[in-house]
Amino acid sequence: MNKKIGALLFGALVAVSVPLAEAQPRTTGGLTFYAQPSVIVAFPGSDFNSVVGGALALGVNLNPTNSFELEVTHFETKAKRLSSEKVEFTPIMLGYKYRVPLTQNLSWQLGASVGALYERAHVGYFWGYSGGQTAFAAAVQGGIAYTMSENVSLDLNAKVQYSAATNITTAGSMAIINLGLKFSF
Repeated sequence: MNKKIGALLFGALVAVSVPLAEAQPRTTGGLTFYAQPSVIVAFPGSDFNSVVGGALALGVNLNPTNSFELEVTHFETKAKRLSSEKVEFTPIMLGYKYRVPLTQNLSWQLGASVGALYERAHVGYFWGYSGGQTAFAAAVQGGIAYTMSENVSLDLNAKVQYSAATNITTAGSMAIINLGLKFSF
């Protein structure tokens, strides 16, 4: 059910964003801005199930090689050891990306980001605990981008994100695979 909702939301974002991206031509000599809705697959560690979620990045390209972005990701999963325990993860990260063109339409990119990871637990039917905590988070990522038009590109990234311990989870890392459409304006 979550996968269908995620796919529908992603499709709606793309449908709304394409006319905006095509309406304003990109300039090559200055700053350009972008919005990137994405579908993610998260692997939050051995204590939790893998899950599909969503992300939205808003960024600025300083030039064709360097960019900064603010990315908000959200997904909800269940603990493997206690099936009634659900945890929501919401990383909010400020990142830098460095791009290197391979061909006219294909480039690879590397990046790093820092921010906060908000975790909210919904534990058990008997205890009824529902609380949230925020922890420091940092990530490194790499991926490829395929330029589909002057204003639209398809981005595929893999990210390893580290977060500090909270009362909900221990310190550790998670992997996130991100597939998104970037709309520049």
